[in-house]
Amino acid sequence: MNNFLAKCLGITTIIIALSIAYYAMAYLPQANQTHSQQQSRLQSESDLANKEKCVTYGEKLYKQDQADALITSGAAFLESPTYYYNKKLNTCLYSVETAFPIGNMKCAPYDIKVVDSFTGETYLAITQNGPTCETTMSRDVFDKKYNELFSE
Repeated sequence: MNNFLAKCLGITTIIIALSIAYYAMAYLPQANQTHSQQQSRLQSESDLANKEKCVTYGEKLYKQDQADALITSGAAFLESPTYYYNKKLNTCLYSVETAFPIGNMKCAPYDIKVVDSFTGETYLAITQNGPTCETTMSRDVFDKKYNELFSE
């Protein structure tokens, strides 16, 4: 009888050990993978919603810029806008270049701005004066900062 109890206790211990091993080696990794996939899917859906929101707000700003360009100069030409959700800043960015085609100037005047679509805050801007070809900042510096804002 004592031998029987010892065998039962040994078998029970082995079953418990195997159950714990299965839980640790098979079940937990699979559960973590499933959780990670769900988080990834939710993040993708959230990113898509943010991108769509950025386009909606950006289009409103672009229409306003088109109206302003017609009122202020009549000859200004707006390039295609760029809309982007910046995760680091947690906001939508809108960028547009306004060109002013004026005669035979050495350098055509232009303005490029990057604006927070929600607040209207300008993050980055550059202006080139047509007759003198002077810019408010180096174009290389502007391009570097622009690429940083639109790649985070």
